This record gives sequence, structure tokens and C-alpha cells, in this order.
Amino acid sequence: MAVALRGFDEVERFIGALDKKLSNYDVLLKKIGHRITHEAIPDHFKNKKSPDDKPWPVLSKNYADYKAEKKGSLDILIWNGKLKDSVDYKVHNIRLFIGAGNEDVPYARIHDLGGKAGRNRKVKIPQRNFIGIGDKEEHIIEDTIKWWVSKK
Repeated sequence: MAVALRGFDEVERFIGALDKKLSNYDVLLKKIGHRITHEAIPDHFKNKKSPDDKPWPVLSKNYADYKAEKKGSLDILIWNGKLKDSVDYKVHNIRLFIGAGNEDVPYARIHDLGGKAGRNRKVKIPQRNFIGIGDKEEHIIEDTIKWWVSKK
């Protein structure tokens, strides 16, 4: 009995194209990283909400008074813009890392996660999460993957 297989040229071309796309995750991950750090995270600062849409705790009365006097603004987590500007992404070994902070902004982690800070850790900093996966980030990831898979 002889078996004739037909139509495999098209399947081979499809698999070849898919393999080429799958071998270049960097393009996809960089696109996702750029969109999250330039679309979603700035919205968290603007709306004063975490990625899961929970409002950030308000400033303490003493700090609000101090900030209003010094800056004329009560924006939470924004004094000079360094924290927000330190948000960045990196792609390494088929992984996307999104974070904030650098040598000029060593306080990024404590503001994102909350905790004790200051001399002798006497000051309690409330968690004001601005990095994470919420609805907006999920939408960006899904939308970008669809774009990446469909592009030729």
C-alpha cells in the first residue's frame, strides 16, 4: 500500500515562519516592556492607583502640609519626577524585567512595596504600588502578542 502526502510544502513554510518568529522573542518582549513603561505605569502615577486599581494611600497631614509649602503640589510619589522617570525595562535571556530605581533613586522599592525607612527605620512608608500586572498591563500584553503573531 502506498501513501501519498500532499500539501506539506505550505505546512513547512508555516512552521518555518513560526519558528523564525519564535526565535526572536526580544522584539516582542521589548515592545511589551516599552508599552507598559510608557503607557500603563505613567497612568498609575497620574491616577494615583496601583495596577490592580486600588487607590494609593493619601499623604499624611504633616507631609501634605510640607509638600504643599515646598512644591505647591500634593502629587503622590512625585517630587521632582526622578522616581517616575527611573521606571524602565530590560530584556535578558528571553525574560522581561520591569523595575524602577537607580543610583539617584534608591527609594523606588520602598515606595512601591511599602515598609520602614529613615533613621532607625522609624518612618512607615505605605505601599503605593506602581509596578505590577493589572488589567491595563494584561491588555497591553495580549494586544502586543496578537500584533506580533499577526505581523509578517
